[in-house]
Amino acid sequence: MNARIGRCRGALFGVLPLAVLAASAHAQVAGYDVIDLGVLPASTDPKSGAWAINDRHEIVGWATDASATSHAAIWLYCENYGLAAGVWHDLTILGGESDQGEAFDINMSGLIVGRQMVSTSSGVFRAFIWDVASSPFATTELGTFAGGATTSGFATAINDSDPAIVVGTAQAPGGCFGTQRFEAFSYKYGDSTAALTLLGSNSGDRYSAGSGVNNALPPQISGRSTDEHCQNSICRDDHDAVVWELAPSTLLTTLLDNGEEFGAQGWAINDAGHIVGFAHSATASCEWQAAYWETAASTPLNIGVIGLPASAESRAFRISESGPMGEVTVVGDDHSDLHAYRWYRDDAGTWSGADLNDLISPLCDCTLTEAHDVSSAGWIVGDGFVNVPGFGARTHGVSFEADYMPR
Repeated sequence: MNARIGRCRGALFGVLPLAVLAASAHAQVAGYDVIDLGVLPASTDPKSGAWAINDRHEIVGWATDASATSHAAIWLYCENYGLAAGVWHDLTILGGESDQGEAFDINMSGLIVGRQMVSTSSGVFRAFIWDVASSPFATTELGTFAGGATTSGFATAINDSDPAIVVGTAQAPGGCFGTQRFEAFSYKYGDSTAALTLLGSNSGDRYSAGSGVNNALPPQISGRSTDEHCQNSICRDDHDAVVWELAPSTLLTTLLDNGEEFGAQGWAINDAGHIVGFAHSATASCEWQAAYWETAASTPLNIGVIGLPASAESRAFRISESGPMGEVTVVGDDHSDLHAYRWYRDDAGTWSGADLNDLISPLCDCTLTEAHDVSSAGWIVGDGFVNVPGFGARTHGVSFEADYMPR
């Protein structure tokens, strides 16, 4: 079970089933080959998940080991870093650890970021970096903000600059009603790990999270500022989607949402400064819908109603780099039905949306549940329910290779 289990071919544009064509009458539709990325050898509960893909189509995420513990892992299309192609490689073990780990992003230099329980962390996650391109294999355990002891945290994204910028969230002093306080951070790879840069939050907020970082000059970081761990509200309307700009002094900009009683979260930002995430709907109480901001000063475009019922919950996780005419691909999920979803803006500025389950062959015998990342070539990674003999339906990381992508 250590190799990719199966590959099934999607239909090409123009030969999809009539029901799919009817649902996509005004959209260009891609067909996909789906690769089940499989699991680690000897896994007693064969599960895996894919969080990110770079433009060499190197995939990172997690996979369970022989003890059913989730470990950070990497999967390669082509042999690289001295690692074989077509199988998951256990980054947790390669990094000299044995407890839980998870990888969230990888850049073009082979730097991978995520979270890892280390032997000295007393059962809490540390923000962590794996350098698979280095020889010997190198890891970096990140600390906390200047003046503090090493605490819990996680690293969520990394860019391709040299040196690379890592962003995430780490425990900060203070708290509320017995809960820990966390703040967004940035870290320049190679600097001291004992003094992360505090990105800050909006006035009155005691929690912030950095979720994405681009290659702009200066770099921009997407995320959220909130009092969520101190808020006793069903809807948690206090979320603000924010962007930090790493200039000589960090500049925080709060993105517009659908009204002061609503909230939003920013998850990813591309080099053009386009931002995606999700926002509370202005028409459906307490519902999150996928959102797109053209710039940090734009009102959010509700892409969660494109191809989905207006009352559906949806989330946008990542956005591709812009094409030559401004085309972009956004991936996420229809959270109401647990289906992976893709939105596309063509060179005329027209948006379309599609359930990725409608763009693959019914012979695939799987349900695609979340799409987490998209490469510049339009290849997508995420998770799906796959039928595993002897185990039934299990979550597996999957990759979608585009048969046809509008350009």
